[in-house]
Parts: sequence; structure tokens; C-alpha cells
Amino acid sequence: MGNTHPNTVIRRKLNKIDVLSIKRYIEFWGYNKIEFFAKDEISIRLNELYNEIKADFTGKKALIVSDAYRENDGCNEYITPSQLVYDLDVFVTIPGEIHKRITINNFSCFVKKAFAFLETQGFKIYFSCKGLAYNLLANDHYDLISSAHVKDYDKIILINCGNEKVVNEFYDKYKSVARIERHRLLELLREWLIEEICAYFKSVLSQRGVSLYLLNWNWAHNNYLYPKKDITSQDREERAKYSIYNIAGDEQNHERFLKEFYSDDYSIDYVKNVMDIPLRHDYGIGCIHHSDMASEYLNVSGAERITSDTLENPNNTIYLLGGCVFFGYAIDDKNTIASYLQRKLNKENPDKKLNVANYATWGGNIDQTYMTFYELEYKPGDIVAVSYAGLIPVGDDIYGNDVSVNLSNAKADHDFYYDGVVHCNKEGYNLVADRLYNIIKPSLESNAYDKKAFKLEREEQYKTKDTMYSEVLEEYLASVKEDLPPLYEKDKVYGSAVMNCNPFTLGHRYLIESAAAKVDYLIIFVVEEDKSRFPFNDRIELVKKGTTDLSNVYVIPSGKLMISAVTFPGYFLKDNPSEDNADSSMDVEIFGRYIASALGITKRFVGQEPTDFVTRRYNETMAKILPRFGVEVNIIERLKSSSDEAKRIISASTVRKLLDSKQYDELKNFVPKTTYDYLMNNFVD
Repeated sequence: MGNTHPNTVIRRKLNKIDVLSIKRYIEFWGYNKIEFFAKDEISIRLNELYNEIKADFTGKKALIVSDAYRENDGCNEYITPSQLVYDLDVFVTIPGEIHKRITINNFSCFVKKAFAFLETQGFKIYFSCKGLAYNLLANDHYDLISSAHVKDYDKIILINCGNEKVVNEFYDKYKSVARIERHRLLELLREWLIEEICAYFKSVLSQRGVSLYLLNWNWAHNNYLYPKKDITSQDREERAKYSIYNIAGDEQNHERFLKEFYSDDYSIDYVKNVMDIPLRHDYGIGCIHHSDMASEYLNVSGAERITSDTLENPNNTIYLLGGCVFFGYAIDDKNTIASYLQRKLNKENPDKKLNVANYATWGGNIDQTYMTFYELEYKPGDIVAVSYAGLIPVGDDIYGNDVSVNLSNAKADHDFYYDGVVHCNKEGYNLVADRLYNIIKPSLESNAYDKKAFKLEREEQYKTKDTMYSEVLEEYLASVKEDLPPLYEKDKVYGSAVMNCNPFTLGHRYLIESAAAKVDYLIIFVVEEDKSRFPFNDRIELVKKGTTDLSNVYVIPSGKLMISAVTFPGYFLKDNPSEDNADSSMDVEIFGRYIASALGITKRFVGQEPTDFVTRRYNETMAKILPRFGVEVNIIERLKSSSDEAKRIISASTVRKLLDSKQYDELKNFVPKTTYDYLMNNFVD
């Protein structure tokens, strides 16, 4: 596969790319094909997916995937493998709800509207080179950097079309005399998706009496280092030293700044606590949440950052969705925008009993978190406010929904922001909350009489992805139908477990026996991917022999859609666990969306996992995602060896260690007789 290995971020994105996202990408940009000249791991995987597309494309240019960027030659476009992964990642996250809106013409309209506004703010727009993007979006209205007159402009937006070297050379040459904002089309696409997704949910929610506001931070971006308005990129680089990523671990050397920023709240413990951002986990397409965290100053529970001064049994809720600013950039719970807004509501509207719920995430975009709209419970009269503090203006009311304008009232005699004016201290966030209150105030006058709570439900057409999975599932079900239980029996409960069984142990047997007692039919999927020590044919045969007395248990291969190199490659890297190979969201979502729905499975059984990091994260991801598909996750406590003084948990890894150390007598306490006989016959001289 070559010697190049994708890094953690790219591998994580690569694992989610499917046939449909590649197909939509080609159609969107108007290519007629993709040709892969690079031979690295990324290119080989993408080429495999591309070859599964069964469609003819009518575009005018080919996309060439090459190790090094090359200029557009008039007939082809060029892109590096890693950049293609980043581009495709956007198309993976596009919700079906807005798919019909995702056309190059609509995108072009958005870009032109955004550019026109930015020009009114004094920005000059340049493209880095001619190519497909320039022809589709610029139409010769915008200049190339080769003809730039930087002395005439102090604010520049440079659209990076892939020629990184040229872009960086331009930036380095002029960063001391101008403010240069480098943007890829990828970033413009994500900003557009914010607008499209929010427009969709605004329409849906308004029909149920719920208001949605899409907010901007335009004043802040034009007063970047308040109160100095005219800054250069070199000024910004200097200010970046105050990013929490640079301060964390080096707090003592930034003591003057931190004391001024936090004022009376300052202490080293405080700073370390509020900069300890809880891990963010990807639970499937459109679903990113933070882990729970309990500490003195920063608390997250059930994906919601705790807001102070909330009321019991509120009549209505104001939900905050967005990025790090709404989450609370390096600030404690009581001083987030959400908490200031809560206190403002309590003071100005005491009779209405309104609560603020903060579901913002540190990082991520709305296309990566839009499933939150389906997870929230609404009442008529509720409000949703969405804020991603990007430079590109979004929404219908660019001026009216600018949540940052009150920052002009901040005191100018001290620092009240970190590396940018949107990353505020409590003074700044208080001013933002005042402005947010005034923006949503008209909706607070709503007197909805029907207070019945509801959740949004996705229409069936949006639940099904038109990918290779449907075809693979059809073939898979046909191959195992003889070994399945009677399907679709009324009032029967169908359960399942997915097991590698490397090899089959008494622990596996205990889990199966416990699960079988809770359902009418139990389907055991044995991992078919042959990346384990014991061959698949031997593993599945041991499971069958070890469960022959359980009449309602059906043992079948897992196929390509469960714990495979395609759906969960990290499972087979458990000897080197990391956040990267623990990402099982694709595997779990495929199981819920395709496997469970096809076989009527409503319960999935897993063993409690106290030691294996990858499996433990797999269980956590299942508990988060599968209930969306009507599948209940049941965790069964692990069986321990009765003869072992330490009462070791019975696991396949322990069995392998005992086998390697030739502790054959001890093996009898960990595996059924059928497995023991197999091991003795095949692995003992």
C-alpha cells in the first residue's frame, strides 16, 4: 500500500467517506471523472470507492489526484490526496434534508452575496489562480493575486484554489501591511451549509411555534483587535500567542495577561480548569458532543454545558447551538453567554419562567452537529439561537442579527479578549448576552397556548442513504437467510450481539446465554474480517459448537457491514489504542440504519468493558447512536474466572496469553470444552 500513512485527522475523515459522497462531489463541481496517480494509502482507498460508482458523469474536466499540486492545465483539475479527503468530508456531512438545494448555482449565489457584503466592509477579494472554482464563482469579477495591488487595500480575502505555495508566498510578503484572510472553498462550503441547514430547520420549527435565529459576528470581525480597527496579519500572528492552546501548560509566563483578563476570578487552578475542554466525540454523521465533565468551574452533562441560575419547571427554553464562543471560550459556567442571558431573562421576564440550555460544541460546524435539532425536546414558544463566529456573513438579516455590536461598549483600558474579539472574558460575554436578548426579544412576547412538548422526526426519505450499503446489505441477507430465525413475527423480540471470538470463551458463552434469556430470538454476528489470530471459519465454528444447546440462538457471519476494515478499521488496532482508532460511529450507524432495521432487531447486547479502551468507546458510541434507530443497548457484566485468585475477567486476550505461556490446565477455566479441544489439537505440539 505504499509507505505514506494518513495522519489521525485525515484517517478519521477517510473512514467516513462513502460512494455517495464521492458521487455528489463529482456532480457538484462538474467533473467527468477522477483519475488517481498517487499511490499512497489514501488514494488507494478513495480509488476503491470511486470504482464502485455506477454512473456516467457529464462534466467537462477530469480531477487528477496527484502527490503534488499542479496548476489547472485547461483540461484537468489537480488535487492532492489529503486535500481531497478534506473536501469530501464536507459532502459526507450534507444532510438529506437539504440535498436538493446543494447545487453549484445556489452555492455561487451565496458566495456572490457574501463577497458583495464583505466588499462593503472594505475587503478586496482575490482568487489564487484560475480553475474550475474561479470560472464557476468569479466570472472575471474578481482578480487573481498575480495582479494584486496590495497598497490600495488593507483588508484582503484570498480564496485558496489549492496552490498552497503561491498563497503562502503572497501572505508572507504582505502580512505586515495588510490583513489577509486565507479561505479555501471548503470553508465557504461549510459557511453556506450553516445557512442552508438553519433555513431548513427554521422553516420546520416555525410551523410548530418555535423561532430560530442565525447570528453573525460582523462587527467583531471588522474590529478584530479592539479598539484597534485597522490591523495587519502580522498583528494577528502576534495576538495568537494568547490562544489558550499556547497558554495551556505555560500559565505562569502569561500571568500578567491572565490577571488582567480574569480580574478577581484569577487563580492558576481556575485558569487550568476552564482551559481543560472536555473531549469531543463523533457519534455519527451530524452528531458531535462533548464528554460529560464535572469540575469546579466547567461542567457538561448529556451534551449540555451547565448554565447557572436556571429555573425549575420552565415554561419555555432558549437553546444555544454553535461553536466555542457560545460554549464558553476558556470561561467558567457562571460567565458564559448562556448564563448571562439566563440572568437577564430572570430579571426582565420573571413571570415567563424561561431557561437557557447551552448545546454548543467547541469546534465543529453545524453540518457536523445538525442531529442536535432532532435530539432536543421543544415546546411552542421555544427559541433556538445558532452562532458560528465565522468571517463569512450568513443568514437573512446580516445587520439585525449581528450579536457582537455591543462589544463597542466595552472598556478600552484593559484586555477583555484572548486571541480575537469573539473570544471574550466575562465583560465581553455579558455585552454579547445583552445584544442576544434584544435580538430574540420579539419572540419572547409569544404566548403559545399549546405547551405540549415534541421532538422533530426525520422523514423516511432523509433516513436512508443511497450508498453501496443498500446493495451490499441485499447480497448479505441473501447469503445468510437460511441461517436466520423466522423474521417479522408479531410480538417477538429480536436481539443481537456482534463478536469477534478470538477465540470463543466462557465469557462469550455467558453473554450469549444471558442475552438469549431476554429475547425470543438472538442473532450472533461473528466478525468475518480475517484480521485476527484465529481464522474466521474456525472462530464461527467454535461459536456454533459452543451454543448448540441454546435453541433460540442463531450464529451467522457479520459480512462487510459490521466491524470490518471498511466500517471500523480501528477495531483491529486495539493493541495500539487511540482516539483515532476508537472512532466506531460509522460502524454503529450502519448497524442501526441497515442491519437492525432489516432484521427487526430492537436490542443489542454487549459485555461490560473495564480494560479495553477501543471496545469501551465502542460501547459508549452504541449507547449514544443506536437508540435513534429504536435499538436498546444492554450491557452485561463480564464473567470472572472462579478458580483464579485474582478473579480475572474472562477475555479472549487472556486466553491467548495463557496459550502462549503454555498454561494449558488454566485454560480449562476460561474456555468451553469445544474451544479447549480445538486449541489442544491445533496449537500444542
